[in-house]
Amino acid sequence: MATQPFDSATTAAANRSEARQVDWLEAIWAPRVLSIVRIVTGLIFMEHGTQKWLNFPPLGRPAPEFLSMSGFRGDA
Repeated sequence: MATQPFDSATTAAANRSEARQVDWLEAIWAPRVLSIVRIVTGLIFMEHGTQKWLNFPPLGRPAPEFLSMSGFRGDA
């Protein structure tokens, strides 16, 4: 089994190359992934609000009146 001598310059160059590749991938994909997460989170909140206030999709029971205490709090 042959071993190569330890060369710190070669190892450091390889680490810099990997770091540049990771930085490039992060710079390209981080804003896109954050946008997708924010859109999905907004849609989940919107679905929850429409279910509580507009009874869509139907809960199986009537929605509370809008200006009642349970309607104001969002209880269902």
